[in-house]
Amino acid sequence: MNKFWFLACIGILPILTVPGSARAQEVDAMLDQYIRKISEGRYDEVRRSLPASVGRSGPIHRDNPGFVYLEGLIAPDGRTALRMFRMVSDSLPDNPWRDDALARIFEIYTNLNDRGGAAEVFRTMQTEYPRTAYITTGYLDRVERGATGGETTIADSAGRIVAVYAIQVGAFSVMENAEKLAGRLRAAGFSPVIYDNLLDGKHLLHLVWVGNFDRTEDAEPVVREIEKVTGIRGVLRERMIWRRW
Repeated sequence: MNKFWFLACIGILPILTVPGSARAQEVDAMLDQYIRKISEGRYDEVRRSLPASVGRSGPIHRDNPGFVYLEGLIAPDGRTALRMFRMVSDSLPDNPWRDDALARIFEIYTNLNDRGGAAEVFRTMQTEYPRTAYITTGYLDRVERGATGGETTIADSAGRIVAVYAIQVGAFSVMENAEKLAGRLRAAGFSPVIYDNLLDGKHLLHLVWVGNFDRTEDAEPVVREIEKVTGIRGVLRERMIWRRW
């Protein structure tokens, strides 16, 4: 079901009153685009452009659970992100973004080693969303096993890994393509890692990351080396212990 058609029907989005309307499609495409940019590490770009898309200045209503979910994705710290995702999952029940929010809560609990909280969320998803891609693709199982995560290191009070950056070289919907790029990087002497990324319950991406750097300036020479080998200008990602996106 189209998420925004559903929201219009139950009255959460009064601005979208016609199922399948051009405005509903515009909002759908806009949120998908923002999520894709976040998957590519373009957080600042989303933070700059999102306000112009909301309220009187744009087509997205502030009460839209998709918008609240986006706010959680670009939150600067784990506490704020958790509050946004809980709002989507608890305060806005039965909305089509709820399984996405629960998946993010599961990731945060898992990465912060709150096994009890993670187990409770996992049971909820198994019971209420047995057909969600987070379950059927084995994504949450891999998160729990650590297959989609990196090393755990010291975090500050905001839950961010202290002064650690990585270079994202690619984001692929097909694992084989991610593995091919990783193979090229290994052959050139780099040590890439592939991370699963599933932010909208629909599009599973495989991210190729390289390195751990204390400072952004330490990463720049490696970014240039990777560009020489692959022709790809990598994106510098600030790593957070509480998130996997």
